[in-house]
Amino acid sequence: MSQASDRQETDGQATYGKGLNTAVPFEPPSSNLLSHMMRPAMSANASVLELNARLFHMAAEASREWLDFIGRRLEKDAELTEELRHAKDPQAIMDAYTQFYQRAVQDYHQEFAELMRLSTKAANGAGEVIKEATSSALPSRS
Repeated sequence: MSQASDRQETDGQATYGKGLNTAVPFEPPSSNLLSHMMRPAMSANASVLELNARLFHMAAEASREWLDFIGRRLEKDAELTEELRHAKDPQAIMDAYTQFYQRAVQDYHQEFAELMRLSTKAANGAGEVIKEATSSALPSRS
C-alpha cells in the first residue's frame, strides 16, 4: 500500500481503511441497483424534454397566430389609408375611422380569445406531461 492512497488489494478485492484496525471491503453497486436508482432521474429528464418540446410547439403556434393577425391588421391599415385617400368630405373620413376602429376592437377581441385558447391548450398539455411524469416516477401504491 502506498502512502498516497488508502486503497489495498487483497485477493482481488479492494479495501479501504488506512489507520483502521480492520479494512472495510468495497464492492461497487450492481448495475441493477444503479439502473433502479437512476430510473426516476431518467424519467424526469425524459419528461422535461417532452415538456420543453410541447411548450416550444405551443409558443411557435401562438407566435404564428400573432404574426398572421398582425399581417391581417396591417392590410386593414392599408385599406383605411386607401379609403381616406378617396374620401370626398369630412363625414366620409369620420365614417372610415369609425368603421376601422370598431372592426379593430372586434379583431383584437377575437385574437386575444384565440391566444387565450392556445395558452389554455399549452397549460393543459404541460399539466398532462407533469402528471404523467410524476405518476411514472413515483412507486405504484398497490
